[in-house]
Amino acid sequence: MIKNGKTGYAASTSMENAQQLVDDAVATAEFGMKAEFQFPATKIFPKVAIFDAAVEKVSLEKMIRLGEELICKITEYSPEVICEGGVTKSSYQLSIINSRGGQASFRESVFGLGIEGQRIRGTDMLFVGDYQSSCHPILETDEIVKTTIRQLELAKRMAKVTSKPMSVIFAPDGVTSSLVLPLISAFNGKTVLEGASPLGKKLREKVFDINFTLNDNPLIPYNTSSRPCDDEGVPCQVTPLITKGVVNNFYMIYKLQPGRKPKAPATGSGRVAYLRLPRMHLLFHRVKSASKIW
Repeated sequence: MIKNGKTGYAASTSMENAQQLVDDAVATAEFGMKAEFQFPATKIFPKVAIFDAAVEKVSLEKMIRLGEELICKITEYSPEVICEGGVTKSSYQLSIINSRGGQASFRESVFGLGIEGQRIRGTDMLFVGDYQSSCHPILETDEIVKTTIRQLELAKRMAKVTSKPMSVIFAPDGVTSSLVLPLISAFNGKTVLEGASPLGKKLREKVFDINFTLNDNPLIPYNTSSRPCDDEGVPCQVTPLITKGVVNNFYMIYKLQPGRKPKAPATGSGRVAYLRLPRMHLLFHRVKSASKIW
């Protein structure tokens, strides 16, 4: 909430005392940051499929069998691996409304399936595993098992490595995991506005290889991180961050969009967690480059 030009915030897991929630938000506004933004008004949201009723119909017994199947297949291949399988499902309804007339509502389902394994040989500890998630039920374990067994196969022979400078070759997965975290910080609109991003003054400049393209795409059907709007009620969109090596955009949220900076529009990238104000959000598996790096 905004009172006297300052931001107040409160959260609760109970609506038994709504007035107390409002009072708490009012009280925090006295010490809040200056609000140089407005809440979004009425918007038209993109249509994106993120709910499958079949997720709710998957029984607990079926979920247990999937977890047991994962563990059995891995231990059959390598009995010395200690495994832990996980199967989860959830569905929820999210609704947002504000005093400027802005409102949004959508329903999402999530199904997750994964395994973690540990193999110990002397002083060597090897960790393997894989995880899948979807808005659809995931009822087959073959892909996760295949990936995990490949990890065990590649690590079958232990090699001695001399301590010295050496060249390192990154597989596509390694490149992505190494690049994404620093890129999230570099493209964060708050970091850019504070002058702390090394890319802040590189807009429209070629900084990366011509084969590298990076998009933030929250509109992929049945992707567990897709949605029609962010947690501030701003419509989601495909934001091209890097196109053929050129820096194109940064991602912004309403709370961090100063009114005196009209060239920094919100990109629908704000996420809210319990007891925490909106923050920038960009997801790992939304990354795709022209050279097939995921």
